[in-house]
Amino acid sequence: YQNWYKITFFNTITNRFKEKITFEVSFNFTLKIYRNIADFKPEKKVFLTVGTFDGIHFGHQKIIDSLKSLANEEDGESVMLTFSPHPRLVLFPENNNLKLINTLDEKINGLESSGIDHLIIYPFTKDFSRISALEYVRDFLVKEIKVSNLIIGYDHQFGRNREGNFEYLKELSELYGFDVKEISAQDINDINVSSTKIRKAI
Repeated sequence: YQNWYKITFFNTITNRFKEKITFEVSFNFTLKIYRNIADFKPEKKVFLTVGTFDGIHFGHQKIIDSLKSLANEEDGESVMLTFSPHPRLVLFPENNNLKLINTLDEKINGLESSGIDHLIIYPFTKDFSRISALEYVRDFLVKEIKVSNLIIGYDHQFGRNREGNFEYLKELSELYGFDVKEISAQDINDINVSSTKIRKAI
């Protein structure tokens, strides 16, 4: 994926005149996509964020920007882990009221220009939903993905019955040797931005 940006600066010719110079530069973003987690073989530190990311709204963008910034500071690799199908479609198949903001293809298209290095699309199944929070972190994030830094949203929960949260992640991070950072809620006009609220508004 290639984005073009116009850059303008002023070249001083004399004390009285300035020459306006505009030129275009390109930045190449190559998002690597994995549908089989065994194919993901990181070469640097893994800076990871996890979520369904249904609709890349302002709150998601804050997480993505933080992920990229931290990865760049330490010359690491930025990685997003998402799930397909949406977990609620698997756990509550009788609920036909769930309106997804984006299809999976739309989500991928939206992320191709984000600057993230890797996107892992993991199949969400009932069996996967039954693993404990400990197993999820130890066997999946640490052993499989080799997480070094984990960046999550303020409402992130995980594991069987959503038993895991930020406080539990902090405990496990000390045990398994990774760092964890929580992004606080982003408010717009005193309304917390979330995919749930966007779905209700459309």
